[in-house]
Amino acid sequence: MLIGRARVIDGDTIDVAGARIRLIGVDAPELDQTCTDPKGESWACGRAATRELRAHVGRHDLTCAARGLDAYRRVLATCALPDGSDINAWMVREGWAVASGFAPSYHAEEAEARAARRGIWSGSFVPPRQWRHRWQ
Repeated sequence: MLIGRARVIDGDTIDVAGARIRLIGVDAPELDQTCTDPKGESWACGRAATRELRAHVGRHDLTCAARGLDAYRRVLATCALPDGSDINAWMVREGWAVASGFAPSYHAEEAEARAARRGIWSGSFVPPRQWRHRWQ
């Protein structure tokens, strides 16, 4: 268990208690990724996802339950605010990330965000995983 104030790196990566944490089960747009709004205009969705996570977390301490390490040796974790609310789920529900992987699964939150056309679902976007492969 890691507990401490978070420093947001991007929409799915934070630092807590000296550890680099990748929010498990979610994939947010990359920091320099753009999306397209309903009018066909490009917007900085990766920066927006980062900004929204930073605003949601604020200056609260997070409690992060580690589930392992990824290929980059980041801690894979589910993190919660002091009230117990899951920030991984919040990012997907608000449309700032897509569900990714299998454990835990945030597919219901993704369906809710898509139906409400929140965040990146307000227009069109290349899924972050595909975007990374396209631009790296």
